[in-house]
Amino acid sequence: MSAMPRHKSKLGGSMPQMIRFAIAGLGATLLFVALTMALDQYQPKWPGFFSAFIAYAICSLYSYIAHKYSTFRSKGKHKQEAPRFVFLIALGYMIAVSFPAFLHDYLLWPLIIPTVLVAVVVPCINFFGMQYFVFSSQ
Repeated sequence: MSAMPRHKSKLGGSMPQMIRFAIAGLGATLLFVALTMALDQYQPKWPGFFSAFIAYAICSLYSYIAHKYSTFRSKGKHKQEAPRFVFLIALGYMIAVSFPAFLHDYLLWPLIIPTVLVAVVVPCINFFGMQYFVFSSQ
């Protein structure tokens, strides 16, 4: 009796891998939204981008661990993968900070709008970045 074949998506990841990515990413995304909103409530005098920055930094550590060991099950060395991950996260930081800075602090939109935009855009960028750049040796 042979094992069931893994179904590859057109994007290059197996379906189980994409599900693991979604679960880990959803956890990081929900944590980001909750922390951003909580920090904004706790420190209402802080600019929105500062709350988003702190929340994103905390979520980045969770994201690296979850995606390295669960999503991509990487056996690569931290010294190779961590700098790549930091680069990808820096891109996400720019998005996570600039969206609230511009849309909330400058245009005065409610903070939830740029926060949700970050929660959609960054995970999409992260999947492809992690699949083809950070953990690409798999």
